[in-house]
Amino acid sequence: MPRAQEQEQNPIMTLSGGGYTRQITPGKDSWVKPFVVTTEPKVLAGAIRRKGDEAESWSLPEVQDPVPWVRAALRVWHEQDPSRFPFDPGWPSEPRWMTNREAGLTADIARLKTNRQNFVEQSDAKQKELEDEFAATADSGTQGQRRLLTAQGDNLVDEVQAALEALGFDVENRDKINPENARLEDLRVTAPGDDPDWIALAEVRGYSGGGAATGDLLRLGRFVDLFREETGGVPTRRWYIVNQFTRRDPGTRPLPFATSPEDLATFAAQDGMVVDTSHLFLLTKDVEAGSVDKDATRRELMKASGRYVYEAE
Repeated sequence: MPRAQEQEQNPIMTLSGGGYTRQITPGKDSWVKPFVVTTEPKVLAGAIRRKGDEAESWSLPEVQDPVPWVRAALRVWHEQDPSRFPFDPGWPSEPRWMTNREAGLTADIARLKTNRQNFVEQSDAKQKELEDEFAATADSGTQGQRRLLTAQGDNLVDEVQAALEALGFDVENRDKINPENARLEDLRVTAPGDDPDWIALAEVRGYSGGGAATGDLLRLGRFVDLFREETGGVPTRRWYIVNQFTRRDPGTRPLPFATSPEDLATFAAQDGMVVDTSHLFLLTKDVEAGSVDKDATRRELMKASGRYVYEAE
């Protein structure tokens, strides 16, 4: 058996009963007719005759195609007991006894099976490749764009900066300029290509178990006052960018200040705009995909006040 020769190890025929197990021994166990025997000798396959020679079973190692073995067994059993096994049903499928039409169809079927197996193997390999790529992308996403949905602190500020720059804004991270004991607004956002005088002060906050906070708007108001003292002017816009309820599914998070519309109205009257980072995530993703115009989106944000909501198409 070529397949047995290919294997480093094959199962050995054994006899079990009465709490013990032993190997079949050629010659000693005369009720076994070995088919394949190793040099030791150990029986790998054989025919087993039951008491009285009234029945026989064949013990075989794993085989890829059992049909030839079934045919061989039926042929032997036909000779032993023609009344129970009156004919060999396999000979019409032998190429020698096929009609030309049968032989052609057999070849077509074999070719189809081969093509199907090749397709399955290629598809499995491609699926594995894509799954590995997806896993790697998901891992990198936790350190990239998805931080808009999960991060807080400096990581969130960095990702918001990257998102705004992807929309064509010039963004200055003020936390990297001001000393830690004198932190002001997180970002200064400009759009010199659209309006060289336009500037927004942006406060970026993240909360795992809560939502947008009125205190953040008041803090941003103090930053505006300090900006006026520093520059002699006022910012065009004040932005509050918040990642709320980071432990929740982004699709179930409420809109910022949904329960305090009066705070939102006051902020809007001060040229303020609030945006949830989940909406910023969807917006930048669509801009990246090309389904939303980057320049039009940037100009829309420059004019926005109140709550900015992006509805992905």
